Amino acid sequence: SGPRLVEKGMPLERVKSEVRPYKRRSGICIDRQGNLIIFASSSMLGIPIDTLASLLVHARIRCWNALNLDGGGSSQLYMSADLPGRIGNGQEVVFSGSDDVPVMIGLFVREQ
Repeated sequence: SGPRLVEKGMPLERVKSEVRPYKRRSGICIDRQGNLIIFASSSMLGIPIDTLASLLVHARIRCWNALNLDGGGSSQLYMSADLPGRIGNGQEVVFSGSDDVPVMIGLFVREQ
């Protein structure tokens, strides 16, 4: 994972430029209220990492801290329609990639 995209509400400047700046991206963010935001770009074209960092601090998202998780064809996202506390219209979300996924993060409801 990496690089960090946002720290304390400010986009971080990239130390090195990328050879292919337009990549699919996925990552994770904590907003100012402590909510967890998981994101993936849905376009195969992708987005430059500095543009993504700027979008994450926009007034509608307001990430406080954010981390880039992956880029390229293995960036994928699946979200169940019945996820508790989910914001949205209650439909399953699937952004498929073109490559195998070497590592994944899974969030599951813990049974009480």
